[in-house]
Amino acid sequence: MKVKTLEKVDYFDLEQQIMECWNVCSDIQTLIDNDEVLNDADRRLNLLIGLKEMYELKFDRMFNTFEEVVHDWHTQKKEWPNPTERKKDGDFPF
Repeated sequence: MKVKTLEKVDYFDLEQQIMECWNVCSDIQTLIDNDEVLNDADRRLNLLIGLKEMYELKFDRMFNTFEEVVHDWHTQKKEWPNPTERKKDGDFPF
């Protein structure tokens, strides 16, 4: 599933989205710790299906951001000066 974004993204967005995806671990732990949810099979299944769909969206968004960041990096890399022609430190955009 391709998630569309209207705004320009950068590696800071990617880092934030990676951190958001780590929340899946604490979200699962929340379900494990809730006895009411564990004792109700229908509710547990509905919550797990919702959690699965939510994280599919988050991982898709993160991967799309990753692809855009990599594309931008390679595009910018073509514009970098040749290392043998570098005049001083700091000529590179990183």
